[in-house]
Amino acid sequence: MALSRLLRQIKGILWNGNLYDAQAAIDDLVMDLDETETDYASIKALRKAAAEFETYITNNADMIPNYAERHRYG
Repeated sequence: MALSRLLRQIKGILWNGNLYDAQAAIDDLVMDLDETETDYASIKALRKAAAEFETYITNNADMIPNYAERHRYG
């Protein structure tokens, strides 16, 4: 899956408050980045940022609002 598509998917999943699916998608992102062989100069920083993002979402899952629900109910 293309990286930009996966990032958009994660954003949408989080916006809808589905943390379980978001954590699974973020885990996929981290694994995809770990397995990617590339000459991209900043891949190491991107891998680190993805791993830190995964940790942040896991540690703050109880505090992440469901924006779609908020939008529906005002």
